[in-house]
Formats: sequence, C-alpha cells, structure tokens
Amino acid sequence: MKKGLIVTLACTLLLFGACKKSGEEAPVVPDNTWTLDGTLSVVSSTTRSEATANTEASIVFKDDANGGKAKLRLDFVALPTATGTYQITAFDGEKLSGTECRLYVYDKAGGGWYFTGSPVSVEIGFTKNNKIKVTIPEVRVTVASPAPILTLTASVYEQ
Repeated sequence: MKKGLIVTLACTLLLFGACKKSGEEAPVVPDNTWTLDGTLSVVSSTTRSEATANTEASIVFKDDANGGKAKLRLDFVALPTATGTYQITAFDGEKLSGTECRLYVYDKAGGGWYFTGSPVSVEIGFTKNNKIKVTIPEVRVTVASPAPILTLTASVYEQ
C-alpha cells in the first residue's frame, strides 16, 4: 500500500513539475509590428514606390493611430522579387547596390530616425498574397549626433 501511494505521489509530482509556470511564458507580440525604443507600432497601411532615375524604390509601413505619424520606411535599388537576405546599410550619400537597403523610422510624434551602424542582415520574404515581408533584428537608429540612440525591431509585411 505504501509503495503504491509513493509511486502515485511521485508520478503526480513529475506531471505537475513538468508544467510551464504562468510567469515563464513568452510575451505575445502582435503580427505586423515594429518596436522603437519600447513603443509598439502596428502596421495599418503600406505604400510602395518603384525606383526612378532619381529615386530608389521604397516600401512605407504606416501606423495610422495617433495621427498616423509613426512610419517605417525601407529603400531598395529595386523592390525585392525573391526571398533572400538583404543588408541594411547606413546612409552615406552613395546609391544603394545589389541587396542593400536603407532603414528610416518615424516615431509617433513624427521625429525621424535612421540606421547608422555597420551593415546588418535582414530577411526578405513574401506572404501568400505575394506581398513583401521583412524581419529586422534589433538595430540601433539615431538622428544627428549627439542625439540619443534608440533600438528598433520589426516584423512587417505589406497590406
């Protein structure tokens, strides 16, 4: 009898001990968002423009909440047509080439920030509707020095 009770108790402890505690769960992040220095923006609309002789192609992801000033913009030589890895590069006055892209972000007050660091890889993919999807790991953005440096992460796709 004691053996049966001990085995049952041990099994119960193993079952409940293997369960994930509620405080250990990863936070749920909404899809199609970016975070600028802890402030979450949700994509409400997107616009794209093709490259011309004088301008680069771009995709603008916009959060229409709070007056619609929060935006994330990516510039390319030409809009991506295949899944792959691109490099975010700092604005240096030179034209983009190949799989390079530039990143600009505007906060909810309309203030502009841009990427200034060493090149960082970003993944370009496509949704089921053949819309461009971009995953940006944590990067740093700033304005002119001595401005603060903010962090940005994003997983966005065209609407």
